[in-house]
Amino acid sequence: MADTHPTDMTTETSTETPIEAPIDRPEIETYSYPWATVASCSDVGLQRSQNDDRVLVKPWPDAEALLLVVADGLGGSQSGGLAAQIACETFATLVEQPLPPTPKERYEALAERCYAADQEVLHQGGQSFQTLGMGCTVVSAIVTPQDYVYLHAGDSRLYQLRNGQVLRRSRDHSIVELLLESRRIKEADIPTHPMRSVVNSCLGGKRSTEHFSIDPKWDENNPPIYPLTAQDWLLLSTDGFHGYLPDITFGQTSLDAEPMEFLRKIGHTALQNGGRDNLSAIALRMA
Repeated sequence: MADTHPTDMTTETSTETPIEAPIDRPEIETYSYPWATVASCSDVGLQRSQNDDRVLVKPWPDAEALLLVVADGLGGSQSGGLAAQIACETFATLVEQPLPPTPKERYEALAERCYAADQEVLHQGGQSFQTLGMGCTVVSAIVTPQDYVYLHAGDSRLYQLRNGQVLRRSRDHSIVELLLESRRIKEADIPTHPMRSVVNSCLGGKRSTEHFSIDPKWDENNPPIYPLTAQDWLLLSTDGFHGYLPDITFGQTSLDAEPMEFLRKIGHTALQNGGRDNLSAIALRMA
């Protein structure tokens, strides 16, 4: 994991131009449920030698709810893919228990799994030099036919799409997000900024320089429960996916598309626009 304390605030102008990406990538997996259709992808990208991303789509019995998880092993750290795998396996145990009956209890179940995954990644990371300091970002959601709750740590994101409108629900735990909010950089600077890959929250990592924080926080006066209606979309993605695409692209592509078609089109565009990182995503469309 890179140092989270910024030392260079210089920005660059992107000169990246589209490249020729394999037409059959990324590969897509699909899942169909009575009230939603889901597609997922996870691709190594065009420059990495291994894929450190992991995705999880898992229903509760009778598909009364779905558990969605996207985890991104931290680039530059040891065994990022193992950290992402531990995160997904830890979250997967949620569906072995009855679905919590209320949104608040579902939120608390996600939070408990976040903290459990963080501790397991830290524990496994301390077992050898090869895994020392390993970590991952994560975004997770429990989705029912009526609503969803979610939590994230790092710069993996969750979007809600409705009638072409793109609602970015998550706020990146990253240095460039802080610089953007303080108006020290512009949105166009992010893809080439030297601190673009530095997160200030993650599962595991080096605790001397990072802290663990999850969002959104539960607020009794404004609880983070988000309603869903027919034809709504959810998109969970790693930075290797959304980092090469303007947010507006998601809304334009989702209109009248199937989740498989949606992910194939925008995933291929992300590869064409650079594809330097692993890229993974889950797209859900309500019936």
